[in-house]
Amino acid sequence: MSEELASLAELSLNMTPCARCKLIDLVSIAALKRHYQTLGRSDVPIGYPHHATYRELRDSAKHCPSCALFYEASNADERFPNKPPINEDDCVRLSAVTAQQWPRYILEDSPASAAALFGLMVEVESPTSNSSSYQKRLDLWVPYDSPSRLASDVLQRPVGPANDTTIISQWLSHCNASHPVCRKTAPGIESAGEDNMVTLPTRVIDVLGSEENGHQLYLHTTNGSKGKYLALSHCWGKAQVTRTISSNLSDFQQCIPIDMLCKNFQDAIFVTKSLGFQYLWVDSLCIIQDSATDWESESSKMAKVYNLAALTLSAANASAADEGFLKPRIPAIERSVALPHYNGYRNPDGHYYVAAALDDFSKEVDMAPLSTRGWTLQERLLSRRNVFFGRDQFHWECQEARWSESTHLLKQESSDSGGDMSMWRRSLYQSANDDAKVFDIWWALVREYTKRSLTHGSDILPALSGIASIFSQNIHAAGNRYVAGLWSHNSDLARGLLWKSFGRTAEDQRKIRAPSWSWISHQGRIDPASSNGATVIIEDVDIQVELSGQDQFGALRSAKLSFTGFLVAIPIIKRTGPDYQDLDGKQLYVYTTAVLHDEKMHQVGTGVLDEPNAPIASPIYCVPIRHHQRGMDVLLLRKLAESENSYQRVGTAELADHPRPATPSLGSPMMKLLSSAEKQRISIT
Repeated sequence: MSEELASLAELSLNMTPCARCKLIDLVSIAALKRHYQTLGRSDVPIGYPHHATYRELRDSAKHCPSCALFYEASNADERFPNKPPINEDDCVRLSAVTAQQWPRYILEDSPASAAALFGLMVEVESPTSNSSSYQKRLDLWVPYDSPSRLASDVLQRPVGPANDTTIISQWLSHCNASHPVCRKTAPGIESAGEDNMVTLPTRVIDVLGSEENGHQLYLHTTNGSKGKYLALSHCWGKAQVTRTISSNLSDFQQCIPIDMLCKNFQDAIFVTKSLGFQYLWVDSLCIIQDSATDWESESSKMAKVYNLAALTLSAANASAADEGFLKPRIPAIERSVALPHYNGYRNPDGHYYVAAALDDFSKEVDMAPLSTRGWTLQERLLSRRNVFFGRDQFHWECQEARWSESTHLLKQESSDSGGDMSMWRRSLYQSANDDAKVFDIWWALVREYTKRSLTHGSDILPALSGIASIFSQNIHAAGNRYVAGLWSHNSDLARGLLWKSFGRTAEDQRKIRAPSWSWISHQGRIDPASSNGATVIIEDVDIQVELSGQDQFGALRSAKLSFTGFLVAIPIIKRTGPDYQDLDGKQLYVYTTAVLHDEKMHQVGTGVLDEPNAPIASPIYCVPIRHHQRGMDVLLLRKLAESENSYQRVGTAELADHPRPATPSLGSPMMKLLSSAEKQRISIT
């Protein structure tokens, strides 16, 4: 915030609204807007002409708290920090935002109507045009004990302190009572009993303690007993996370001093107690971290741990374990300005409050630090119920609904508002008749997963093993198995081999994550190939996999792919294009193409190299994997010196199956190139 805006914010605490602001009647504005919409008139600017010029708004902001709020909002669009300055002569208009304008919301057990006010829109527009050069939504709210008329006209309610979990308890009770779908567990996982009792994980934190240890929390070994528990999803970050290891296991089974726990764990214990639960599952405490055997055994149970939890506590706003997620909030009344509310006779009958809009579900959950980590994707998807602790407010997500604390009178249907996450979660519970649809969802998940980060590259398969285990229950193809992040079904295996990389791969990561033919060898985002109804060319496919442990969906020691196919050496010219950038100009990905030629250096196709900065070792070979209407999808390989028919993947490409317009007599360059290809047995490691 600039010094000018900070000064205005401080002044607003001791000011009263100006005459213009006292006349704002958003209920009437909203009614007039609906009237014109009914008439099909969208060309009429309906709103309150607040100030004739932006200059007037700035001057009034020095004396009026609501004008200061509107002025601050017009200077605080962090999505576009380089937006052009607002013209001083632009006019300022205020308009009402109603629930009808947010169709993804559904009023549930609410005194409000669909026409009730949701927010206020500040619009700065040219006096010679009806189009707004700038728009910013502000929140409108009224207290819980407001008169019925006021409560029915305004939807939002104040957000309480971060340590008040009453709303979470209400959401959980409502979900348990009204959402039968949320009581259903994923395929292959035990069902919850009528009393919601489930088999507890191997170890849980008993937050209530026992008489024997003076009611101090301790690590409880469950021995398969039944109960209810919560699970924590959080970012470890670079903090020193309290861990259970072999040397302190016995001590922790007696008592865990709460003051030795990081802030995330302390907050999770507080919430667990507040919600009336006895048990909490935390990864670093409930898995023996220095025991490879225990880690592998327990990490293979992630699907069960998160799916059977009564609720997952997701520390969305904490980027490290020592931050805590119950952070102090500015009380709603201190960040708001009161404006008069008028009844139908234009008489004041109370106040509503205007405040800077709180961050919504998308920003506080989907764009939060927690959503950048690899492990947390399956933790979110496998959980039947999640509560996310954002910076501004709590958010709820289950199979049937989404709620946010400030707008809890509105239910967002998960199927409509949840986007990809809701679709992916439904796919875990519904066995599709069409395997192709299941594979499509799998590859969409892989795309999302590879955008996220892992501290340890070797976790790339374990951090997805829970989701993979559930997907395996939903695929009906005979003989299909999960191999190094791919599915062995003929058409989908071919598709799975043709992933494209966008980003850089460190050689040490590749050594850890072999094989080269799988997307797990790549550090960074990948784009899977489309299904596109192509015909698979390779034959007699054989995949040899050596697991690191007993989990068939977990880490690998090695994997080798062998098949019969056509192999031909091909000249390649490497071209590095411009970097992809986000709105702030930050580099995201490097896109490096490989231009393929025949022996006469005629271009026959283009591809993408797996490692943009790596030199191209000559020769490079191409192996056609599948054929479609446009041509052929091929793998680009380099030969390994130690074996005659052993190769390593370096990229993927598409060969065009059509003659060049300038030389139609030559026929398809691709077919001429492949006419020299030799059919042979090929192994890729």
